[in-house]
Amino acid sequence: MQTPLPIRVELTEFEQALFDQIDFGGDAGHLAALASGKASRQLMESLIKRNAIPGVRLDYFTKPFPGGRGKSYMEAFRRNLRGRHIFEDSGFVQRFVRYFVFGPDLAKRTIERFCEIAAKDNKEELNRFVRRETRNAGRMNRRKMADDFFKLALECFPDDPLTPERIRNAAMQAR
Repeated sequence: MQTPLPIRVELTEFEQALFDQIDFGGDAGHLAALASGKASRQLMESLIKRNAIPGVRLDYFTKPFPGGRGKSYMEAFRRNLRGRHIFEDSGFVQRFVRYFVFGPDLAKRTIERFCEIAAKDNKEELNRFVRRETRNAGRMNRRKMADDFFKLALECFPDDPLTPERIRNAAMQAR
């Protein structure tokens, strides 16, 4: 079984200029945050218009998420924003824009090793690897690691809805 590495979305010059305007640290003042939100919205509209975002990443945003009681992240944003545009929201910018462009936020060697093990289709070895990597990241990062491993499993096992859940659970069980 061949498991491809997650791809980075190639940005056009226009999109790269927008991406460079976005404050991902969330430390900017009010005016900078507004400009960042506007750039985020334009970037997302451009990426969607040319179908550049991998479907599995869009699914992560639009389909029910683990622990979401049947709701998607998109539904959660819509409920909370009341008329404001999702793509301009700082929470969206912080959590999703980078992911849509770069994929899971894990070290390159971690992604490569995960994909190697996934290619062998050895789920138990994959669970051990995920728990070990999560443990090494420290307790404070467990939830983020679980989410990023879930995203990576979605990309490696697009036709298997159970494996990403199991991978996420393995990361959450790391002690």
